[in-house]
Amino acid sequence: MAVEHIFAEMKEVIPNKNPKNRKIDFNFLGNDFDLKTSVFPKAFSRSLEFAKNNPETLISWLYKNQSKQSRFHLENRLFLIVYAEDGQHWKIKAEISFLKQVIEKYVAIFENSQLKEFQFQQGKTTFADVIWAVK
Repeated sequence: MAVEHIFAEMKEVIPNKNPKNRKIDFNFLGNDFDLKTSVFPKAFSRSLEFAKNNPETLISWLYKNQSKQSRFHLENRLFLIVYAEDGQHWKIKAEISFLKQVIEKYVAIFENSQLKEFQFQQGKTTFADVIWAVK
């Protein structure tokens, strides 16, 4: 929730006011997004460097391997991926000031053209991107 709050405080972001809509956390420059904060997945068969250079591959993997529970969906997402060189990735999720800097930098230079497009469902385009929080 803290990360969503960071986005909600930014002028470019309109928070979703409907708590029952689990597919949208906020609208960012005209696009509705669900925000997913995750550690870099151990099960992803490629390196961090590969993922950073080929975000479409990681994003596709994240959609295909997401939980099949109530939050499963194929709508627009921003993935905040945390990674620590020392392997303690989970600790970065608690470093709110660091995450705020990462998010503010992302928002400051964001352009819609950097969104990756996917066709997970026939006739529907899904937009997604990765925000990297690496220490």
